[in-house]
Amino acid sequence: GTASVAARSQAAGLDDDFKPSAAIVEVLINFLIRVALVAGEQKDAQGLSDRCVTLLTSGLTVWSDANIKYQFFEKQLGTPASPTEPCNALLTGLSILRAILKKQPTFLLRNVKQLHTLLRPAFQYHTDNPRMVSSLCGFLKEALTSLGLLAKQGGQPVQQEVQPFLQWLSDTIAAGLGSTKDPQVYGSLQLLQAVGGFSVDLIEQHLPILGKLLQRLAKEH
Repeated sequence: GTASVAARSQAAGLDDDFKPSAAIVEVLINFLIRVALVAGEQKDAQGLSDRCVTLLTSGLTVWSDANIKYQFFEKQLGTPASPTEPCNALLTGLSILRAILKKQPTFLLRNVKQLHTLLRPAFQYHTDNPRMVSSLCGFLKEALTSLGLLAKQGGQPVQQEVQPFLQWLSDTIAAGLGSTKDPQVYGSLQLLQAVGGFSVDLIEQHLPILGKLLQRLAKEH
């Protein structure tokens, strides 16, 4: 009767007051990342992957300082890719990075050197895929905005860390613009437009390639 109601009320109060330790939060957040990446590789588990990314976003909203381990990205996405390999896992990786970026922009800065390896397969093999290009453009706009703010706050040392990443983006996009395949060229142009808004110098570096591209298109059409 009354005693059991009181006990349930007390238990509910304890649940409301419960705050998981940093260790529990770390395990939970990194578990969601790992499951999302593993499920993202399988066509029949895409729903589970998307659900994990949604839960990750919710979790980081509550625990924005959770300790996220980059090693899970390396394990799942760090293996050599091929042109015929599906891009589902890469798309999932980008979705996860965008979720992390919104709450922990410093995560990207800490791992900016490794980001080349993570993104390289997407640029090398999938810039003819509209879904991949759209996802890359969205990620790069958010990433470069965050890195730009961190560079302003951190000054020259942070700018020196970010600059090699920008140069790598420039070189990689240039390779795509030089492709003989129109879908890949179109995707690379979209990426240049997304990235170019953050660096006038980057656009200027590509003017010779863009000139040659216009000449080629004029002859073909």
